[in-house]
Amino acid sequence: MKITAPRDAGFKTRNEWRLTAAVPAPDGSVFIANGYGDPRIFRFDKHGNYNGSFAEKGNREGQLDCSHGLTLDLRYRQPLLMVCDRENRRLCHFDLDGKLSLPKMLSGANAFEISDIERMNIGAHQPGI
Repeated sequence: MKITAPRDAGFKTRNEWRLTAAVPAPDGSVFIANGYGDPRIFRFDKHGNYNGSFAEKGNREGQLDCSHGLTLDLRYRQPLLMVCDRENRRLCHFDLDGKLSLPKMLSGANAFEISDIERMNIGAHQPGI
């Protein structure tokens, strides 16, 4: 499957589409972070068709500024998309419809990995974690 910048989302040139992360969902859809070009999270169906986006630029709850990493967090009753909001220095959980679920504040977080149900490894570009 090839996924390109969705014109329906307002992209006009290739350099606006600079991916920082991608993660598949249980239904085969794909979530993409385009942190350097646009802070929104983009959703595509299992065939690569654009299905919308969420989380505009900002620092309020539900907004992002440099969506730098994504993972699917399966530690809860429903799968949640964990987004590393690098410039706001926080991790945010969204449900798979794009609704903010569990904001987490972590100073300097820019990458992470959930290796099992008990452990999350967090990378930082600034001291303080």
